[in-house]
Amino acid sequence: MLWQDHMHCLYLQNGLECQQNAGYIFCRTPLMTSAEEYSERMKKQMELNDAEAYKQMCLEYLVGNSSIPKDKAKALKLFMKAGELGSATAYYDAAGMYYEGKGVARDVKKVDISFKLLL
Repeated sequence: MLWQDHMHCLYLQNGLECQQNAGYIFCRTPLMTSAEEYSERMKKQMELNDAEAYKQMCLEYLVGNSSIPKDKAKALKLFMKAGELGSATAYYDAAGMYYEGKGVARDVKKVDISFKLLL
């Protein structure tokens, strides 16, 4: 499960200030104990239009876990939303899905569009 690979705070993991704790560099959020708790935290961050949370949920939908069913079409939608919110790597990942035909029909035109959105 991907949630186990993450530290308790995505911001701290990525070397950023934790937004949940008003700018404190060291997050005091307790460690997650389950995939369900991880999913709930990511959903709360998604409500705040957090691109990184959208991207992390994409990864969960790609592989599935005990609280999230595997759904590649949903993952693609979330990658595009994460891209709209500023995640260039999400557009890159979406392009990869279109190129490889993972969860969607292989579409070279959409690969090009996704790469253009990167810029």
